[in-house]
Amino acid sequence: MKRNFPLFIATILILFFVSACSTSKNGNKNIVTRSVDDLIARDNGYFNARLSMKESERTLWEGQSDNYEEILPIFKYGTQEQASSVQPAMDEIVKKTSFVIQVHKKSKWVDDSYFLIGKSSFYKRNYAEALSTFQYIVSEYSELIDKKSANKRVKEDEDGKLNMIEKLKHQPVASEAGIWVARSLVELKKYSDAHTVISVLKSRENFPTWLLSELYAVEADLYLKENQNANAIKPLIAAIENSDDKKINVRYNFILAQLYAQQKDYDKAVATYQLVLDSKPTYDMDFYAKLNMAKLTMDNYGISGKETKEGLLSLLKDEKYKEFYGLIYYTLADIELAAKNKDTGIMYLNKSVQSTNEGKQKGLSYMRLGDINYADLAYKNAYAYYDSTVLNLPRDQDRFDEVKLLRDNLKLLVDQLTIIETERKLQYWAGLSEKELEKELEKIIVEEKIIDTLNNDILNPNNVVNTNTNDIGDFYFYNTTLRSRGFSEFKKKWDTRKLEDNWRRSEKGIFGEEGEAALTDTANNKSIDLTKKNITMDAIIASIPNTPEKIAISNAKIAAALYRGGVIYKENFGNKQKAIVLFQDNVTNYPANQFEVQSLYQLYRLTGNPLQDEYKNNILTKYPESDYTKVIADPDYFKKRDEKKNALDNYYTETYDSLITKNYAEVIKRSKIADSIFKPNPLKPKFEMLNALTFANADSVDLFKNELQKVALKYPENEVGIRAQEILDYLRRGSVIDAVEKLDKLEYTYKSDEEQYFLFIMNTTGKDATTMKSNIATFNASNFATDNLKISSLLLGKENSIIMVKSFNNINTAMNYYFTIKDNVALYNTLAKEAFTPLIISKSNYVQFYKSKDIEGYEVYFEDNYLKD
Repeated sequence: MKRNFPLFIATILILFFVSACSTSKNGNKNIVTRSVDDLIARDNGYFNARLSMKESERTLWEGQSDNYEEILPIFKYGTQEQASSVQPAMDEIVKKTSFVIQVHKKSKWVDDSYFLIGKSSFYKRNYAEALSTFQYIVSEYSELIDKKSANKRVKEDEDGKLNMIEKLKHQPVASEAGIWVARSLVELKKYSDAHTVISVLKSRENFPTWLLSELYAVEADLYLKENQNANAIKPLIAAIENSDDKKINVRYNFILAQLYAQQKDYDKAVATYQLVLDSKPTYDMDFYAKLNMAKLTMDNYGISGKETKEGLLSLLKDEKYKEFYGLIYYTLADIELAAKNKDTGIMYLNKSVQSTNEGKQKGLSYMRLGDINYADLAYKNAYAYYDSTVLNLPRDQDRFDEVKLLRDNLKLLVDQLTIIETERKLQYWAGLSEKELEKELEKIIVEEKIIDTLNNDILNPNNVVNTNTNDIGDFYFYNTTLRSRGFSEFKKKWDTRKLEDNWRRSEKGIFGEEGEAALTDTANNKSIDLTKKNITMDAIIASIPNTPEKIAISNAKIAAALYRGGVIYKENFGNKQKAIVLFQDNVTNYPANQFEVQSLYQLYRLTGNPLQDEYKNNILTKYPESDYTKVIADPDYFKKRDEKKNALDNYYTETYDSLITKNYAEVIKRSKIADSIFKPNPLKPKFEMLNALTFANADSVDLFKNELQKVALKYPENEVGIRAQEILDYLRRGSVIDAVEKLDKLEYTYKSDEEQYFLFIMNTTGKDATTMKSNIATFNASNFATDNLKISSLLLGKENSIIMVKSFNNINTAMNYYFTIKDNVALYNTLAKEAFTPLIISKSNYVQFYKSKDIEGYEVYFEDNYLKD
């Protein structure tokens, strides 16, 4: 700021001269000397520090954007990032004011300097330190407050043009510091203490009237932070009444209108929004005030939809609201959908998507379009809209997880329906003459741009025709309570459901043994994507099934897709009728396909007599040895089978425990009779390995080697055989102890497309491992039944065990499994979660990890490479 420096210097010299001749007898500075000291203290340090504080506060305020869809905050202290940006300025303020305090200790600007130091700590978000400073000011300088200072605010030298007398006027800051004590307590979440401080300040007889507005604003802020929004109304009104700051009052009125609307006091809300508009607010606040008034009048005042729409449409004619066009169209869609004008509502939603680049608004519009199509059972469109929603909507939006779950389940269905549609189209083309085929394919190539446009309709919808005119006044997705409860139940019951039969727990294992492996193989043989950009005629011709062999493959794809689609309709969406249609299509048009028996069984379960008996007889006649026949005859078939499997696991665990306790004779005996007790015995390789390990402490190393060699040769591809060979390799280099217990640490390589395993490393052995293995089997049956996953367990040193789930085609599929299973509550049940460490490891790295047994080392590698994103 510019000053009249010659006059300033002259004044200082005169005062110095006078003060030199006017020292009191007791040596204290007289009034003139103190005035000089005050003036120097003020202009040398405090004045510049205060200007810097004002500028920093302005920066924080203007830099923090407002979210008008939520209750605006009373104060704008800035974000954490913004607080960091002003820290240098705050440090400089502390430096300047500290100098004033140290050099001019008797100056009346010392309390003001402390006040700036406190505010500096506050804006740096060091609230505890700020609180201490403000409390010190209140305790040390409150006696300076008098009635005169309480009535009128001293003029501040904003532009440096105050005269000397005006500059020497001082106003105590203890009362203002008291307000900032309350502010600090609010930010520290010490709400009860803040209420106490505010009550004390309000009760003071000499509390400055010019600070009342700020005090009441702090009280309103306190109630908002406590989520007691209704209680914030009264102090906010008082803050407005005691303020003559038009800029701050327009903000307070907007917040007040929001609070009235939230409390359903719509008359006052509309009237208060009108006060905001009359005060000429910023253009964004002006827009949201008009928008909110339109919504309120539409919902609560009986004003015709025409008037409300006209008000919104008028905003579309003003270029200054261009960035809000997406929201305006979205609101217009709300009006039309509420009035059951679905086609018009969809038109406005499409325009909303087209007219905005703002991710959240675009995502909300896509989501609404997805909701409409989902309710109409138009699952393909719903999937596409929900997919675009997930791409645009912020992750912290309330419905993000719900929509993502819907999208994922819909994709499972859409993939199957697309296979059916594509393969049938290809088979149709295969029956055409060469000339007819050429015309059809030329049409496909020419329509490539149209196909791209149709795809873009999902990304930028222009025309989505919905002929369904169902009543949507009580539409599920517009009822917040129903939607929230519905999603909770949907997720609780289904989560992201895989393709399996889930009519009851005892039947879980059926699809892991009959047909699911073939199902996976068929699914991996994907159909051509006829909507792919730049698709060529040659590629289409190559995909046409024009030989008996190709027709058979195409039929197999359709049959698999019909079965999978039927399961998805039934399990993921509870649509039994559509499921029945697909299952019937499977058994009627594709006899003896790989999934005929599964489809027949589904129909047996979904239909009533006489059809049920017909499907039952088909199963018993055509598939007498299948598990489906067995479960029809004995509903407890799977329960009994699982009990037998658990008995084998428990038997193996007890044998393993005997090895740990060095009861080698018992291990040998139990291993030999295992085959006769359990027929078949899938754990035979493990029993033979246990038997071989009983010779590890024998006097003859050659005998141990011989037993290991038997296992290694007999099971070269099994984990047991691999482990046996590793021990043999180490025996050639050292002692038996070194071979069994000491393995080198090896380097790992990261290959995203390599086959992956899921591991549970457990710092426990025995029955806990068996229990967890059983729990994982149940989890896989419920969530990954079609993935053909295998579970095995083995020892990792003396104190640790491994449960392995394999295998996954790549890291993406493996990590999807990892995030789904690692925090599953039912998985642990009575087991201690901290005893299990979940990991993903590639096939090649697993061999090295098993050799080194360096669990901590691989955990670090896993976190650095698999969890880095």
